[in-house]
Amino acid sequence: MNKLNAKKPNPLYGGLALIMLAVWIGMTALPAHALNVSNKEDALQHLFPGVSKVIKKKIWLSTAQRKAISKLAQQNVSEERINVYVGMQGSTPVGYAIFDSVKNRSWPLSFVTVLNQDGTVKDVEVLQYEGARVWNIQYDSWLKQFFGKKIGADYIPNAVTGATVSVRVVTAGVKKASAIYQILFLDKVK
Repeated sequence: MNKLNAKKPNPLYGGLALIMLAVWIGMTALPAHALNVSNKEDALQHLFPGVSKVIKKKIWLSTAQRKAISKLAQQNVSEERINVYVGMQGSTPVGYAIFDSVKNRSWPLSFVTVLNQDGTVKDVEVLQYEGARVWNIQYDSWLKQFFGKKIGADYIPNAVTGATVSVRVVTAGVKKASAIYQILFLDKVK
């Protein structure tokens, strides 16, 4: 092959490879604020900083409570027992945490909803997730839409590109946690 017929390398190929690498790194990297904990105790220390203690309440749900929670959350709640973690400052409760683990398609997704005493959402943290598109839902810019809302508020989730199932799963989980708190602690259904 002579020099006149030799193909010169296309400079766009190198740039395209760099762009693809940057996109891949962006999709697989954890955001700086991700809650990176190895167990619930570590998560609770992060969620309730400075409290004197965290009490784990194991609550067996009656049929009436499950029905009331299901109706309020607009979904079937079949759990017979739930755990609610109460952050205490002395003898005063300062917040309630309810953990949830579900399958997002075929991948596990675990998150926690933290509620204030009046039933408003204080925080939502994604703890474990897998899958290429689930990472979008753990950003504060998406999660903050729940903050300050009570059950019965407009829980229509803002869309996240490519994460439709994840958006629905987390939104349903926040609604369920809010309904559990409302029925058990505010309405005190037996």
